[in-house]
Amino acid sequence: MKKEMKQNLVFWLSLVTTMLSVLALIGFVAAQTYVRWKLNQNFTFLGEAGIPSLTALALGQVLMLMHLYRQER
Repeated sequence: MKKEMKQNLVFWLSLVTTMLSVLALIGFVAAQTYVRWKLNQNFTFLGEAGIPSLTALALGQVLMLMHLYRQER
């Protein structure tokens, strides 16, 4: 496999995983908001610091991907 092809594969793999992380974050926020609104005010899916931690990780992935993509150009 050529070096450029490997780099392209790694880029697309990281892009897909970043998109999945952001979609999971949106899903968790929406589901937790719905459950808290309708059923139980004290409910959490991921614990007390789960949603903020997942948000920080997803943001870090997006920022690092943007940084690496900008370096290539």
